[in-house]
Amino acid sequence: MISESPPRSFPDPVAQAIWNYKDEAETARRNRYLQNRQNYEVYHLRQDFSHKKRGQSKEFLAKQSVAVEQLCSSLQQGLMDLGDWFRVDLEPGIDPAKQKIVPKSVEKLLNRQLEKNKFPNLFNDTLKFGALGALMIVKVGGKFVKRCEFEARPDQTETGEIKRTLIRKEKSVWQLDLNLIRQEDYFPDPTGRKLYEVQRIEMDWHQLKKIAEENPKDFDMDAVNNCTYFTDDLQKAKKSRETGQNITNSQYRRVVTIYECWGTLVERHTGDILMENCVCAMDAQGNVIRPPKKNPFWHNSSPFVTSPIIRVPLSVWHKALMDAPTRHNLAMNELYNLNVDAAMMETHGIKQLRSAWLENTAQVSEGIAPGTTLLVNSSCPPGAKVLERVDTSAMTPQSMNMLNMMDREFNQSALTNDFRLGAIPQRQVKATEVVASNQSLTGIMNGIVKVIEEEMVSSLLDKSWLVMAQHMNDLDSDEVKAIVGEQQAHFVSNMAPEEIFASTALGHKYKVFGLSQTLNKIQDFRKIQSLLQSIGASPQMMQEFTRKYSMTKLLGEIIKSLDIDDEKLLASQQEQQQRQAEMQMQAQAEAQGQNTQDKRGTNPQSQIPQMANSSQSDGGIEIPRGTNNIGMTHPGGA
Repeated sequence: MISESPPRSFPDPVAQAIWNYKDEAETARRNRYLQNRQNYEVYHLRQDFSHKKRGQSKEFLAKQSVAVEQLCSSLQQGLMDLGDWFRVDLEPGIDPAKQKIVPKSVEKLLNRQLEKNKFPNLFNDTLKFGALGALMIVKVGGKFVKRCEFEARPDQTETGEIKRTLIRKEKSVWQLDLNLIRQEDYFPDPTGRKLYEVQRIEMDWHQLKKIAEENPKDFDMDAVNNCTYFTDDLQKAKKSRETGQNITNSQYRRVVTIYECWGTLVERHTGDILMENCVCAMDAQGNVIRPPKKNPFWHNSSPFVTSPIIRVPLSVWHKALMDAPTRHNLAMNELYNLNVDAAMMETHGIKQLRSAWLENTAQVSEGIAPGTTLLVNSSCPPGAKVLERVDTSAMTPQSMNMLNMMDREFNQSALTNDFRLGAIPQRQVKATEVVASNQSLTGIMNGIVKVIEEEMVSSLLDKSWLVMAQHMNDLDSDEVKAIVGEQQAHFVSNMAPEEIFASTALGHKYKVFGLSQTLNKIQDFRKIQSLLQSIGASPQMMQEFTRKYSMTKLLGEIIKSLDIDDEKLLASQQEQQQRQAEMQMQAQAEAQGQNTQDKRGTNPQSQIPQMANSSQSDGGIEIPRGTNNIGMTHPGGA
């Protein structure tokens, strides 16, 4: 194993150019990686407590790590849990009739390849890298994989019996390959002019040999065979810090370190261009294992897709979201431990013991347990205490107030609050304060979501399709037929890859709307709540609303804003038939009641009971009454 650094001067100008690029980029990012180191230490709940004395508290608050999980999980859920989270559209001016592959087919094929790469997990890990290390870096490429097929072949035995034999077949198909790149392994041009991008790759030698044998035109086999065992101990320590795993030293594995360069090679002394837009690779000893060749991708750019979460103007490395929360978390740990120590001190205190007054000093050699009776000798003055408590400190409200203030500062810098972290605030919070806080955070998140959707995910989808179009004929034909249909698959199979690439490389735009749609749904639900409160306050408002608008459509918007699958709420066919039958029966009953009322209105005899009720009667027969001169009423005549 080589423990010292490799030499910085190489006879090969290609190797020298790659090393100079790597050294320049590594120097420019030094401060950024010092902060990354601290971010990852806090994420894994590690802090240097060497200044603590024995008995002092060394607790760690998981504020930053919980905030990272909350942020990444919410963004992942917002992007992926809505069904269709991206769409492929034609740019303005493109004639849909001339498109040989419709955008919907592009969308289906691309979505299938993303599923094979377990894109939700990749996206979550990418967000964590961006939150802790400033840059989200994904390398877009492809690989050939073995696909197994099984067939039960019937064979006839000598006795005439049919016996089934299981036959296994393998075929090589192309598949999209998305890889997450560590910030430590990525070396971009620090000037921002994108002259080069270098990646450090640590791999087993047998893997390198297999790749070289599969691509003999691209690799120098003699240089590959001369690659010696080399691993960087510093990089092992950094990767262990990021992953939380222990460092291992496996001597039985022949591990090599490769530096792969994408871009333009410049001669060290003269500044002349050796080769433009190429790819090459060297090992740690300066052996060029992959001589410079033209960029193999038809999109003519590097395979890396990079984006920050928080942008810094004119910067290459930008800023990590957890830079400030990391420092707040460390400060909160100190304040929390001080409060714990103060509480312990206030409970137990410090005691002074006059051992000369003890009858037996061995009685206190292992501490003094509660309820212990201490025996004193005759030298103890009457009324004196052999054991006495000395209070040196006590908990103060100032330290607790400072801890609460630091907690608020952490939430503000981490773009979260107690409710989003699943905690209840210690003080009473009004509902208006909660709404105002969430609205403020939502406004900031809208900007972050735009960066993630447009700069990262949309660019990733675009480059992924361009790589897929280049290898379209190498895809699994059966799978393509099942995804886009037999007619479209047959049409694609008869096209050359160059024709497919030319027809789909330009004119398509990839619209990612999962995250922004989730935020818009939250805002839409708040607007709908305000609308319902307004129209429900007055019957006249409700009457005017139902006269002009549809309550059915409003209910649909409420269900959509709550992110509820409306298919689960749809009535079954049996329920719809039963509802129709009930409505028909109700309509028939109303029609029969109307007919009866109409008959009563046209029949003269129907007025008799009403006349009887309007006058005094006895047994339903009207009794005539008369009036005398003095106004007294009596039965009988006039």
